[in-house]
Amino acid sequence: MEDFESALGRSSPNPKFIPDGLSFDAIVKNETPVPCSLNDFMDYLVFVEHQAEDLQFYLWYINYIPRWKALSARQKALSPAWEPGKAIKGPKFRLIPQLNNQKRGEKLHKILAHLKETDVEEKPDEAETAWKCPPIKTSFSPDDDFARPGTPPPQKAVEPPKPDWFTVQPFRNEYCGVVKHYIVGTSPRALRLSDKDREWCLTAAPHTTHPSALLPAFLAVEENLRSNLHPAFIRWIRSNANPASMYFLRTLGVLAVMIGMGLDAMLILSRLSRFIRIACVVFWWPGFAVFIAACKSLCLLLHFRDVRELRPWEIFPGDKEAEGVKDVYSPSPQAVSASEKEAEAGVSFVGTHSRKNTGDSTVSEGGKGGNGSDPLRKPSMRTFGPKNDYTDTRWYHLYKKRSLWSKIMDQTTPVQNPTLRKMQDRTISFAVVWAGVLSTVLAVASVLAPEMKMLKM
Repeated sequence: MEDFESALGRSSPNPKFIPDGLSFDAIVKNETPVPCSLNDFMDYLVFVEHQAEDLQFYLWYINYIPRWKALSARQKALSPAWEPGKAIKGPKFRLIPQLNNQKRGEKLHKILAHLKETDVEEKPDEAETAWKCPPIKTSFSPDDDFARPGTPPPQKAVEPPKPDWFTVQPFRNEYCGVVKHYIVGTSPRALRLSDKDREWCLTAAPHTTHPSALLPAFLAVEENLRSNLHPAFIRWIRSNANPASMYFLRTLGVLAVMIGMGLDAMLILSRLSRFIRIACVVFWWPGFAVFIAACKSLCLLLHFRDVRELRPWEIFPGDKEAEGVKDVYSPSPQAVSASEKEAEAGVSFVGTHSRKNTGDSTVSEGGKGGNGSDPLRKPSMRTFGPKNDYTDTRWYHLYKKRSLWSKIMDQTTPVQNPTLRKMQDRTISFAVVWAGVLSTVLAVASVLAPEMKMLKM
């Protein structure tokens, strides 16, 4: 995969606030500890952003590239690369339009050139290429059966039977299943693609299983993940408390500042020494620090304890999300190779990333032999599966029934990622320093205020 990643490059550099230890590539390879693992990223996309299909398709594609490269030249010849200049059918005979912008167009041609280099140029047997692609429809629907969509025209009795061009293509059944799931606009896991990208993919997919057929969709997904979803995930994961706790802390910070203001007003109206007014800093500094940190979604107390609150879906173990769910949209098992069966079973990503950073949920509470929840086997981590919907899950309904106080006092767990801890340290330092500056300004202004001597104290 290293050569493909070098050809792919980066759509844009990481924002300055994201350290290298939490980069997109590190998370996708599952090299980052909890709570910044690949499994946590997927949970965020499912439960917060509602765009999990982007990462699901991305993981399938980067796993498909090395499997395609491992094919023999004879197998690759059955599915040639799809060129940008291939003609498509329509009201007018025209060429496939170029991608959305020049930068993406240049990246597409670069990757196409790389894929061509990996295809060994070896002349296949004539028996395998003696037929042409039969007329195949260029529209898909999630209910289509792609096991054998058509058969060759009847042959003369004296001629030997020829293999079905459509089904002998490598990974054809899996490929069509991916098109049904992610490219067809009415599919439960349909990607948010432009009309041009979707037109390219739907036109090319019936003719070849070469990775280039779905390359525009991959580039669109990769750009969205790197530029939008990954930075949003880092900002979100930096928080060590849930929204209910953040609202409570902001209110508490404002209340502390207001108490300090009231005490300062009383001291100004009194006959006491003006230097006593500096005591109001006891309320101002912590109040401002708590408020500023809460605006950055951090709790000072939890940070000093080096813990974070559990997310709502982490509080209730054994949820339906982690249990085996039938892949209602999986393709037909006929004519599927062993590797494709692994993909349908949800294990196609083994080798793409490690399992060491996905938590300890691979063993059930019942011990050995139980049906424990494996974070790399749940439906959201599988290529084929139902819609990414969590409204019928157990944790969702149980968490809604909890009281406000119980949500504020959620369970906690240690922060295991040192890089994330350093990010939080910088944010807390920023909050404490600015709280000190604001408190100092208020204290100086209070001391310089004239004595009113209206209250006897």
